[in-house]
Amino acid sequence: MATSLAARRPISLVLRLTIAISAAVTVIFFALGIVIERSIDRHFAEQDADELNAVVSAIHQRLNQLPETAPPDISAAAISQTVAGHHGAFLFNVVDAKGRLRYGSPGTDLSRLFSPDLRDSTVNEDALVNWLEGRDRFRGAAVRVRTGAKTSAADWRIAVAINMNSQSMYLDRFRQILWLTTAIACLFAILFTWAATYYGIAPIRHITRKIRGITSDRLDVRLEPQAFPVELVPLATSFNDMLERIGDGFSRLSNFSADIAHELRTPITNLTTQTQVALAQARTDAQYREILYSNQEEFDRMSKMVGDMLFLARADNTLGDKEVAVLEARAEVEALFEFFEALAEERSIALRVSGGPITVSANQLMLRRALSNLLSNAIRHTLAGHAVTVNLTSQGTWCKISVTNPGIDIPPEHLPKIFDRFYRVDPSRQRNGDGSGLGLAIVKSIVDAHGGQVTARSSGGLTEVEIRLPLPDEASTVGT
Repeated sequence: MATSLAARRPISLVLRLTIAISAAVTVIFFALGIVIERSIDRHFAEQDADELNAVVSAIHQRLNQLPETAPPDISAAAISQTVAGHHGAFLFNVVDAKGRLRYGSPGTDLSRLFSPDLRDSTVNEDALVNWLEGRDRFRGAAVRVRTGAKTSAADWRIAVAINMNSQSMYLDRFRQILWLTTAIACLFAILFTWAATYYGIAPIRHITRKIRGITSDRLDVRLEPQAFPVELVPLATSFNDMLERIGDGFSRLSNFSADIAHELRTPITNLTTQTQVALAQARTDAQYREILYSNQEEFDRMSKMVGDMLFLARADNTLGDKEVAVLEARAEVEALFEFFEALAEERSIALRVSGGPITVSANQLMLRRALSNLLSNAIRHTLAGHAVTVNLTSQGTWCKISVTNPGIDIPPEHLPKIFDRFYRVDPSRQRNGDGSGLGLAIVKSIVDAHGGQVTARSSGGLTEVEIRLPLPDEASTVGT
């Protein structure tokens, strides 16, 4: 498994950038070397073409000047003298219209340069022919000329060539220096690219070192975005935001675990104490039954608390596979009133609902649980002889359901936190028989899962908790 993961692992960023940039630089350098080499070759070819054209012109002029009755040996000497006047070791062959060699450099055969489609009068660099004889290199060309204007005209074919040994030696040495320089330049470019890339990503290594130093007891570590290049500022900022969320979640988890331990300790202590007292001496069946009933109440509290915690673990900000339907909010509230009617009468509290029928998009069981928690909490904190009021209104794309009860005001600094799990307005207060302490946290979890909002207000002896849920035409389809 480890081998397969290593085989699939991408190559390092430094190596990837080094290969990519070095390949581009190498291609550019070698392309530039080829361009330079070909440019110099063409320059020498153009230079040789000009020289050969000058020789052809001189031979052509000498042919025009030779008398028709001049002996061949005298004519050949005159032409040789003309060619010898030019710079360079030039060779020539002059062939008449019948293909006979009339004049030429001693021991030189340039017949390979003659072809049926010879150019007239001029030598072009594209028509040059290069060849090797032994250790000597030659470059030449042939042209067709006409002479004679007195009594008759004559056609001649002139082949001229130049020895390229010195030129070839220079070009060979130049090529060696050029490609050696190019190779060294490419090597330095690769090394420089590697060094620039390695040190260029040093801020990433710095971030890595900072991340490695983070532990559960060092979640306060933060990166300084201004200390990094502009390209890494979003990364540093996102990392800080992630640490903020992780730290907040870790803190909430630690507090939640402590609260769970604290909340479970009370019923467990009660159960242990009652059991020890029951076992301390013999008792009647009625006494044992009373103790068992008391234990049953503690077990019910613990069961409800565990159930609430499991619900929060499953339902945080998601509806999962719960179905969302269009519900009539007032009908749901009135159905819950029937359930809480006995408890309200026992406490001499009235239940009232106001507002016309309003539809809402929600999961029925989850909506009823949220409203039940609000009604239960409101009834528990309402004085006898007063009423708990549920008001339903619509605003824009939202359905607003508010639960109001008269009672002691909640201090403003505690209002934003009353939806936290196990949060206590009065830490010294024990909530024996007062619920699991997760009711409002469950309400917030359900409302968040529906894409809604929950707020609380408390002043003038009235406490109001308002939830906002989307109307059907703007409803979220999560979970459907």
